[in-house]
Amino acid sequence: MGRMIRRGCFALLFSAFGAVLGIGLEHYLERPDMLQTRQALTIEGPLGDAHSYQLPPGTVLYFDRALAEGHALYHAYFYFHGTPEHDPVRLEPKHQGSLIAPTWLYAPGDPAL
Repeated sequence: MGRMIRRGCFALLFSAFGAVLGIGLEHYLERPDMLQTRQALTIEGPLGDAHSYQLPPGTVLYFDRALAEGHALYHAYFYFHGTPEHDPVRLEPKHQGSLIAPTWLYAPGDPAL
């Protein structure tokens, strides 16, 4: 009887260890790839904006996904105290619940500029 209890405890212990290990690996593997820029990058203004802007060196970018056209989508996070001046964005049925309007990011001297 004592032998069965020990075996049951070991089975329970190893199951719990496996569950914790699996959850930890899943969390680690799902983290986005991060990269820190070495130089200032040029941000193309949105449609109708003839200006360009700069992303400072040392900005951390988070990889989202690569697209079939040969470019990749990255995220950057910024702190802002309060709420910036803004216009509300209305989602229409054609947006299917999500509206993403990315702008282009270029390295200085990029021929695409």
